[in-house]
Amino acid sequence: MGAASKAGDLIFKAFVGGLGVTTIYLTATFSVNVYRGLSWHKAQSLKSSASCSAGYWPLLENHAVQCARQSSRTEVPAVT
Repeated sequence: MGAASKAGDLIFKAFVGGLGVTTIYLTATFSVNVYRGLSWHKAQSLKSSASCSAGYWPLLENHAVQCARQSSRTEVPAVT
């Protein structure tokens, strides 16, 4: 029974060690993914703020034309 107990202890220690390594790996990759996601979001926010509207449709073909039309619709006050 002593050999089986030692084998069980080694198997348990290997299992727990594997869980520890897995936890460290998942924590590191999660942190990297959060950083990448925040970087992507910031880049998207900068792209949308550079367009004439802060909407989520800056890739439409007509978007530049619509922006030009909006900017050319400036009203000139009447001179009296």
